[in-house]
This record gives sequence, C-alpha cells and structure tokens, in this order.
Amino acid sequence: VISVGGTKTEFAFLRMDKGRLHGLDPATGKEVTGPEEIERIKNAAQMPTPKCTPQVPTGAVLVASMVRHFAKHFGCHKEALEGWEAVGMSWGFPHRVFRTSPSLAGGLTARVTLMTKDQAGFSRDLVGKDINVLFDREFRSQMGWSRPIAVANDTVMALHWFLDPERRRGHNRVGLFIN
Repeated sequence: VISVGGTKTEFAFLRMDKGRLHGLDPATGKEVTGPEEIERIKNAAQMPTPKCTPQVPTGAVLVASMVRHFAKHFGCHKEALEGWEAVGMSWGFPHRVFRTSPSLAGGLTARVTLMTKDQAGFSRDLVGKDINVLFDREFRSQMGWSRPIAVANDTVMALHWFLDPERRRGHNRVGLFIN
C-alpha cells in the first residue's frame, strides 16, 4: 500500500491471511500483526512528500524519489516482492478516477487534475498523467519490478485498523469506498 499526501508518503507491505492482517517489517524482513505493530512499520517506512524545489524540480523526479524510498526499504526483500499481487495507492491530490479494465488492480487508475500544497509546482508536469503508468514505469526502471496498481481513496492506509480482528469484533462487515 502506498499513500501519497501533501505532507507525507507512507509505504506498507500488507497481506490478509485467515482474517488477520500481516505486515512486513522492512528492517527485519519478518512479518508482524496487530494494529500497533503495523502502524509502527508503516511509520518506519514513511517519508516527507517531496516539495517542488530546485532539488526536486519535476513531477518525474517526485515519482522517482518516492520509488527510490520504497526500494530502499523493501527492495532487499525479493521473495516478498515476488509474492506481492498488487499495489493499493491513495493519491491525496485532486484526480479523476477511470477504469482501464474490469479488474480492480491495474484497471482502476486516475489522472492528476491538480497538484496542491507544497507540490503545486508539479502541476505543469503531472496534470493529465496516468498515476498507474507513472509509478509502473518508475518501479520497472529502478527495481526491474512492478505490480498492477489500484488507485483508492485516503482510507487505504488505515485499513490495518479496520481489518484487525479485535476491531471487527461486533461488526460483521467493513466497507471500503473506492472513488
């Protein structure tokens, strides 16, 4: 899961097994469970979202820096990466969602409509661009790896809280709105 926001960008390698959410600790390569542990590993892999500056002058450099950060934390866990089926992405800037195929992963994407906050200067490079294509190209370029991406709303990085068995007790359903 990748969550891109105006302040920070978060990364988490999550999987569901028998109703329990597991996350990969990027420091140890071991799986952890429970909302507090998953929050800890998510925070350990986060980065401040780059601002439009002379050091990060274009949208392409913005995306490249995010993928480079992801690779720094997760690139050494090749076996886990190979087992990863898809990327859920929260794009925290204005965008228009559209379908490219019936599948969720790889078939639900978005085009940037505006960059705001300290990333407003990237609008000239990113408006109209397909978020899936931008990240797919960069993952392939830097890591020789990629997976289908589904662009979702901001709730995606909080799923570990909602899916934890303790929080689901007494709630037989959990809904996720995908815009």
